[in-house]
Amino acid sequence: MASAEGVSQPARAISPAAAGPDERLVRTWAEIDLDALRHNVRAVRAAVGAGTRMLATVKADAYGHGYERVSRTLVEEGVDFLGVANVVEALQVRDTLNHLRHDVRIMTLGANLVGEMDAVIANGFVPLVCSWEEAVAYEAGAAEAGVRLEVHVKVDTGMGRIGLWKDGCVDEIERIARLPHLSIEGVATHFPSADEEDQSFSREQIAEFERIVGALEARGVRVPLRHAANSSAIAHLPAGRFNMVRPGLVLYGLYPSAHLAAEHRLGVRPVLGLTTRVVFIKEIGAGRTISYGRTFTATERMRVATLAIGYGDGYSRELSNRGEVLVCGRRARILGTVTMDQTMVDVTHIPEARVGDEAVLIGRQGDEAIGVAELAAHMGTIPYIVTCSISKRVVRRYVEGATAV
Repeated sequence: MASAEGVSQPARAISPAAAGPDERLVRTWAEIDLDALRHNVRAVRAAVGAGTRMLATVKADAYGHGYERVSRTLVEEGVDFLGVANVVEALQVRDTLNHLRHDVRIMTLGANLVGEMDAVIANGFVPLVCSWEEAVAYEAGAAEAGVRLEVHVKVDTGMGRIGLWKDGCVDEIERIARLPHLSIEGVATHFPSADEEDQSFSREQIAEFERIVGALEARGVRVPLRHAANSSAIAHLPAGRFNMVRPGLVLYGLYPSAHLAAEHRLGVRPVLGLTTRVVFIKEIGAGRTISYGRTFTATERMRVATLAIGYGDGYSRELSNRGEVLVCGRRARILGTVTMDQTMVDVTHIPEARVGDEAVLIGRQGDEAIGVAELAAHMGTIPYIVTCSISKRVVRRYVEGATAV
């Protein structure tokens, strides 16, 4: 059966070590398919061309997938940069890669505070410089350390978040280029609406970014790397790929919007599945209510299963009375409010359901599948939030080929 968007395929081999000291104690787990991750890196590379550099985004614990194993796999796949949000994440990723031979570099994608800059310089991280004041502070730190720091400069062409505003940025970047201890390796911008069907604003940004790069080169400021493309732009804005791309969500087999998922241009495969267990089953009669707020009232006799997952695990309260899970290969709707540690579902039509059975929240069971996009739609949000919300108490299990990792 074809893969649903956001649906991880059945695992081949599970790493027992990843599940903790005793498998019997694991009630809820996320299964991370490293083969799918490798496939997705290669799918992006095929789309953008072998000569295009790649920054793979692993911020927010690799979008909930676990930065350690994900980062190592991405390094093995030969990505050029790993992108993180801040210095703390950069240090975590550096530590997990220390024992590997690799040429990958770590870029902090947010603006860094003055107190963080020494760590950037000392560890050879690549910062995105967002202002003249930041550049001056980096210059002072690099001079004191006796190094020449490679930086990328962020230009705001319409995102409205961080970076030098597009008007007048050429003068500012030229000034930064004259600082003796900084070397501008790249210039970057970001698309706020590349996931929308109307691409007119994104095309305006591309034209503006090209103008800025052209103006810099006319002034003798050479910019080796130029990057703007996030997952959405990689999928359907070829003109915005330049010579480096920054894939995030598509590396994890997901698309930022429904229309991109429908197009499925990149052919990526979902990496994450989420499973829990049935811990209790009860019979209730008509008129009985379920969970906090008594938001569900039975109209007839029902069989209700309690699952070992709740919003404390990152399973959103917004799924209350909306979402569905898979039990014994069949859909079971959520009854009442999702609580911190437990969720109730209707198994009246699944008489074979038993305590201890697996309940799939994201993934495939039998002929049925539930994807991240489906959960996001029920929650009224975006796929990013679904995976990033999965909490630390959910065990990550990593599968790869026929060998446990």
